[in-house]
Amino acid sequence: MKRFPWITGLILLGITLIGAGWAFNASPASGSKPNKEPQPISVVMFGKVDGEHGTMPVIPSQTGEVIAIREEREIVKEGDWLLKLDPTLAKLRLAEAELDLKSAEALLTKAEQGPKLLASKKLQQTEGIAAAIKEKAKAKGELEFNLKKAADLNFKIDPNLKGSLEADLDRLDAKLKVEQERLKEIDLMEIGVEADILRAKQEIESKKLQKEKAQYGLDKCEVKAPNRGMVLQVGVRQGYLITGQERFPPMQFLPLPKKAKDSDEMTIFVKAEIIQEWASRIKKGMKVEVQDDTYQGDKYEGIITRISPWMGQKRQIIMEPFMTNDQNTLECTVELTTRIKSDGSRTPLSTDDLLIGQRVRVIVSK
Repeated sequence: MKRFPWITGLILLGITLIGAGWAFNASPASGSKPNKEPQPISVVMFGKVDGEHGTMPVIPSQTGEVIAIREEREIVKEGDWLLKLDPTLAKLRLAEAELDLKSAEALLTKAEQGPKLLASKKLQQTEGIAAAIKEKAKAKGELEFNLKKAADLNFKIDPNLKGSLEADLDRLDAKLKVEQERLKEIDLMEIGVEADILRAKQEIESKKLQKEKAQYGLDKCEVKAPNRGMVLQVGVRQGYLITGQERFPPMQFLPLPKKAKDSDEMTIFVKAEIIQEWASRIKKGMKVEVQDDTYQGDKYEGIITRISPWMGQKRQIIMEPFMTNDQNTLECTVELTTRIKSDGSRTPLSTDDLLIGQRVRVIVSK
């Protein structure tokens, strides 16, 4: 009697297996046609909500204290400020650079006077040489006159007079040589004057670069939006000191496409990845359905607007079942068009629908 339940169980299991085998191998009922229509195949991709061209970190190129910063979700125009740093130190550097430039310009003005002063000195030296030549010629003529006179009168010239005249002639000859050497030195000074002018001009260019650098630093105290976009995340507040050693950027910025409006209505994109084995099933222009990864919330309709030309490694950090970390994937860009509520109604998209970075499922049906 105790074995009866076991026997009954084995009999029921046998009957079940026989019935399943018969149903699997049974031919279609007479008069019925087999369904040869291919069943719709769905491709599921995983992705994240993103900008059309991604997001960008806002990192000031200068260091300093934050004196103003935008709030999250603010939409700004191209050229609007995003973050302001205290410009006091940058203004002082600019003022110092401007003074240095003026000093360099004054040195150039002084150096440019060098050729005029040198020309005047050279003229004076030339006149001095001419006077020395005349003086030497006069002394030489006087000596020659006395020697000729003594020869004509056939008497011996006074040795003291002759010695005095020859000494004067030697002195004047030496003086002429000194004046000529000074003229050569003045000629050589022209090279130094030209070098001083060139050096002064180079100094001005250097000071101009320093001024431009200081002006650049002052301008960069105000970080501006590269194009129209929305402030996604703010990691600092007024009074925070930017040192350049921060682990995270002070701000995350989302560039918005030009067709986006200044209202809450906007264009939302999803960057999704599909594994290489399924990549051939998707085409540009296909309609897709997007929903939160948890299957909660409303659904969204979209269109595949871009397919990457590169089959690369996964960007997603979270591994899905049956996926390996070295699996190649193809990235697709999906532009969402409509929000579908749970009651079936359709509404335009807004910034409150999906958040940047939110993980979603993208379903493509053929």
